Amino acid sequence: MDELERPEIKQFNDLLKALSDPCEERVYHYTSASGLRGIIENHEIWLTNTEFVNDISECKTLHEQKTFFDEYFSEVSNKDVIDSWENFKRQPHIFNNYYIASFSKKRNSLEQYRAYGSFCICFETDKFVKRGFSQFECIYDISKIGEWIVDKSRVPEWDLNCFEAQYKRSAAEALIFAASVKCKNNHYKAEEEVRLFTVSNHQYNRKGLLKYSNDFYRWVNEPSIYFREHIAFATPVPYVKFIIPDKAMEVGEKNGAGEETLVQMKERKLKEEKDYRRQRLPIKEVQIGPMLHQKEAKVAVEILLCEKGYEDTLVTISDIPYRGF
Repeated sequence: MDELERPEIKQFNDLLKALSDPCEERVYHYTSASGLRGIIENHEIWLTNTEFVNDISECKTLHEQKTFFDEYFSEVSNKDVIDSWENFKRQPHIFNNYYIASFSKKRNSLEQYRAYGSFCICFETDKFVKRGFSQFECIYDISKIGEWIVDKSRVPEWDLNCFEAQYKRSAAEALIFAASVKCKNNHYKAEEEVRLFTVSNHQYNRKGLLKYSNDFYRWVNEPSIYFREHIAFATPVPYVKFIIPDKAMEVGEKNGAGEETLVQMKERKLKEEKDYRRQRLPIKEVQIGPMLHQKEAKVAVEILLCEKGYEDTLVTISDIPYRGF
């Protein structure tokens, strides 16, 4: 029997699916001219390490609320969820291996044009399905996060009959982890953020953190880490890439990989990722925001899209009456 067809594995995956909260709408990414060009020319979306994004509390907001969930205990009968929350509270936030790309549910937003750039790219979220990457719609009210955890602790998939205790514990940990990624400071509420999220470790075998064998990481499909210059930080900033390859990502032993060190393995995976031919990203529209030369920008974007295979993508001009300078 195939590993994925085992009843307990199938039911575990069904539970994880029930705990997920994907956004089923189109989402919008606001960016600069250089950002637009990079996305379209390279068919890739960059996810930045959360230590270097605008919100300094990114993915830490829930961790800072040590007692908020206590009032919900009376509403949760799922012991695994309660235990996972208690473990989450006890553990310090020590990892810096989270990466996100931010989108909005709001189209044609003046505030976001002014904050992030003059171009708004519309993506279809159902095409963002890829192993190792998750979508999360942000929640800005800490009480709503509590209600979300309570609701998810009651889904009927917890009661499927082939479960072993370890699967329920793993699912409960995944639920609390998802809540921590969904939870965002309420000062950003107007952005209506939907995020693309992944984890990519760099602390392999570091004392006190991750202690797994080389073989374990050889089979983990984590994206490779790149570095870019950042004017504000004046330092190389780590990021990873979301791409849709023409063929399935291949991981595992390859070309004598069994003799690789961890560094060699990571270098090999980086080269493999660079060599993959990419499918076009699910871009449905590019809107030209407020700027001095909107009509010329529209022509330039139309040419860029056609040259890179996005000839069916709509290009529109924002009607916001703002000069843009």
